[in-house]
Amino acid sequence: MEAPRFVLEPPSTLSFTNSSGAELSCIATGSPSPRLRWLGRDGHPVLGIPGILKVLENGTMLLHPFSAEQFRAEIHRGTFQCSASNPAGTVLSRETRLRAVVHHPYEVRVGDESVTVGNTAVFRCLLPSYVEDDVTVTSWFLGSKHNIYPQEEGGGEKYHMLPSGELLIHEVTKEDNGTWVGCRTASKLEGHSVSASTMARLLVREEARPIPPRLVHLPRQVEARKDSSCLLTCVAHGNPPPQASVRRKLGNSVWDVPVRDGLLVKRVEEADSTPNAFECVARNRHGEARQSLTIGVRAPLSAHVQPRMPVVDLREKATLVCGVVGMPTPEIHWVKDGRAVGRATGREDGGQRLLMDDGGQRLQVEDGGRRLVVPRMREEDAGVYQCFLSNDWDSAQDSVQLVLGGKAFMRVMKF
Repeated sequence: MEAPRFVLEPPSTLSFTNSSGAELSCIATGSPSPRLRWLGRDGHPVLGIPGILKVLENGTMLLHPFSAEQFRAEIHRGTFQCSASNPAGTVLSRETRLRAVVHHPYEVRVGDESVTVGNTAVFRCLLPSYVEDDVTVTSWFLGSKHNIYPQEEGGGEKYHMLPSGELLIHEVTKEDNGTWVGCRTASKLEGHSVSASTMARLLVREEARPIPPRLVHLPRQVEARKDSSCLLTCVAHGNPPPQASVRRKLGNSVWDVPVRDGLLVKRVEEADSTPNAFECVARNRHGEARQSLTIGVRAPLSAHVQPRMPVVDLREKATLVCGVVGMPTPEIHWVKDGRAVGRATGREDGGQRLLMDDGGQRLQVEDGGRRLVVPRMREEDAGVYQCFLSNDWDSAQDSVQLVLGGKAFMRVMKF
């Protein structure tokens, strides 16, 4: 017999619109051929719901298009797992979080911006909260002809649209007063475009009084994938206009990089996720403003359990090690034949977290969950073991079949 293994595993998240519907596919191999089922968050099998959901015999779960009135949170924002079983054991897929988006009309607005001569104006596209996660700002326009599109580096241009959607107008002058701007947005899933219902105006004022620097556009944490590029914006107002720089700390080294609108990190590395690794600093002769910046570095999760084909004799010790790749650091838990391995006792002994399985045997989870130890192998300990990883962005799993060795039967015969 061969325990089930997934050939096609569903994604960790799936977003879709109520007009399109969606499908989740799951394929597993094994000998004999495994039985496929879908399970809800409570571990119970998913049953078909006419007009909403259908589970096919080939392991596909269909989610039909639906109206706003048919929305069901436990389905359309639910969490599901595929289960594959045969006599050799059971494996579970990583969890899939569904996110159905119900289409609603929305209005886009832009507010007027008042700024002192010589400073940078920052315009934002204002979206209703119920569409913020599903809509992206695609461009800005000045009047009816001048279109501005997102770029990581402004290249010294007067107008710069940030990748995050804001429009910067650098070093404004009295001639810029009264400039009209507007933004365009698009649905991430459907591509429908909506422009601002009214345009906003740039109001430029002259200021005689001294004004110390004030940071005006500074997200404290920016999310970025490992090895990708990332723009850390650093914009300040003041009179006279402040000089801005981004300070980068790495170990005992510190660099100060003068910036116009931010620092472009061309290749994000794991070390960039260190808290307060960057700092935005703005200065003029009347003061200083500063704020720490952090990059939330993300990398896809993957798990790899060793040894790949563990065979352990009766009463011997079995050790499974889960190799973890990905960021942020995930939570780790173990499953045997589709069920969580044991229950936490709430005790810590020598850096080991002790678990108790249903038969009363003490198991050990060591090294932050990466190592699972069966101190004395029993027949009922044989089966399929899985290491699950999860964080806010991703999930992953890997499995091995723990087999009881031949010496077990020799020992039984001797007694």
